[in-house]
Amino acid sequence: MEKLSFKRVYKLRKNFMSSHIGDDCAYSLGDSDILFSMPHAVNQTRLGKRKYAEPGTVGVGLTLADRLNASYIVKTMNNFDDANFDEQCNYRDKIKYILSVKGIKYLIDIHGLSKSRECDINLGINYGANIQGNILLYDKLERELRRAGFNVTIDNPFSAPSRTISGYFAEKYSLWTIQLEINSKITNESRYIKEFNTLIDVLTNVLKSLEK
Repeated sequence: MEKLSFKRVYKLRKNFMSSHIGDDCAYSLGDSDILFSMPHAVNQTRLGKRKYAEPGTVGVGLTLADRLNASYIVKTMNNFDDANFDEQCNYRDKIKYILSVKGIKYLIDIHGLSKSRECDINLGINYGANIQGNILLYDKLERELRRAGFNVTIDNPFSAPSRTISGYFAEKYSLWTIQLEINSKITNESRYIKEFNTLIDVLTNVLKSLEK
């Protein structure tokens, strides 16, 4: 697979966000049954407290959506809300619309971990509740991430309970969901571009297996 430079990934996410100034969120419909979600691409406000953006998630999600011809949705404006916490918000309404017009079966909700975390990847699966539709797929994803050398944790520090996007849409819409937490050093620091490319390759290969 083509290897991406940090400059190219950074430019991709910067240009995307610049092109959607004034929009609460932006989405695109693909041909596959996968939806990539990036609800924290901008600053959020949860219970009156500001939480910082996770901009590196945009580069991951857009790259994967392009490679897999998948749908995506990105939060592009801080409206003093938090799409991964607020039960009612425009972002979730847009996901519901996407589900109404596309045969989505898999939702990957991408987040960024603080670089102070010891793990590289945290897979939030709500203690198994969010992946019951395809446990073999989850097992393959975890196995291949570890085989590629990533330090992977499960439901620690984030488990994706029912209030989150992953937990909500798994429970209410019977989707197979993962809250994919990626250490921000991998997505935001040029010296980790090799790990970034490895992560993209692993995710692409595992999710492509859905087509077989």
